[in-house]
Amino acid sequence: MEAGKTGKYLKYAIGEIVLVMIGILLALQVNNWNEVRKENNLEQGYYCKLLEDVQQDLIQVNNQIINTKKRIEASNNLLQMLQSDSPKLDTLMNETLNALSLITYTIRPSNAAFEDLKSSGNLGLLRDLTIKNKLVAYYTKLEGLIDVIDANSDASIDAFF
Repeated sequence: MEAGKTGKYLKYAIGEIVLVMIGILLALQVNNWNEVRKENNLEQGYYCKLLEDVQQDLIQVNNQIINTKKRIEASNNLLQMLQSDSPKLDTLMNETLNALSLITYTIRPSNAAFEDLKSSGNLGLLRDLTIKNKLVAYYTKLEGLIDVIDANSDASIDAFF
């Protein structure tokens, strides 16, 4: 290094260091933006899957309501026949079968997305705490309702036999 050129060399070196640091900071920022974008896409994907699961649950609940109404109607018909003077055995048997049909059918919730969220540790991806809390409450309550349905169907079968 020649005398007098040290200042220029130091300015050049500092300029290079600043450029490298700016490049690294930009690369980190771009990487952070990319990670946030990936997390947002994953979160949106989970919301879509959760919605699909709840819609499937709704279909099952509606089917359960339809089947239960049919069983109630058959049970009422059966009671009317039993109160009549001369009930026909084959009609009694048909109404009994209708009253008992699908009594052991239980709703099986579609909870694949929620279970995936829990098991993968991605539950934290859901930023909306209200939705997160309602999901936890929904699946907890659903488990309890299914237990009640199972117990009632078992008791009905036991009472019949």
